[in-house]
Amino acid sequence: MSLAPIVSPAARPQALSPAGSATTIILAIAAFVIVTTEFLMVGLLPALARDLSLSVATTGQLVTLFAVVVMLFGPPLTAWLGMSSASACS
Repeated sequence: MSLAPIVSPAARPQALSPAGSATTIILAIAAFVIVTTEFLMVGLLPALARDLSLSVATTGQLVTLFAVVVMLFGPPLTAWLGMSSASACS
């Protein structure tokens, strides 16, 4: 009598297909670019504040406000536009 656990084929880990690893690489690059642009803005904050004739704190709050608006409206807008472009193509 064997005491080895019975594992269903669906529970076994699958090897990544080439398409799956390409998708993961593209997602990692996109995340890197997005985070880099956010940190770039922090480095340019004093120059941006000087050009807008605002304090650095106020300019930082404006950048934060922009990030919050993108965070809140980016995903729903992307989903909505994805549905509308799919229906326009059909």
